[in-house]
Amino acid sequence: MRPNEVVIKGVVEIVFNKETKEFKGKPFNEQKIVLGDNSNSQYPKKVAIILKGHAIEKLAEGQEVSLVCSIESREWKGRWFTEVSCWNV
Repeated sequence: MRPNEVVIKGVVEIVFNKETKEFKGKPFNEQKIVLGDNSNSQYPKKVAIILKGHAIEKLAEGQEVSLVCSIESREWKGRWFTEVSCWNV
């Protein structure tokens, strides 16, 4: 694993529709999911993850998964945004 990668385990709670976007004139696809922890905690944790490349359309709601994700933050106009991405399931 690379330094900015983490393993996130949980249950797929929501699978959004695939979206086609464009970067530097080239189209690419991505799909968002929401992954929840499968503990019976009073305050369950959830994380939105962006699937890219071969990971798109491979997950279904209710599926228990372990994903290797990269985490990246970037600044725009004084505000910080963090993205959690998964390229392969």
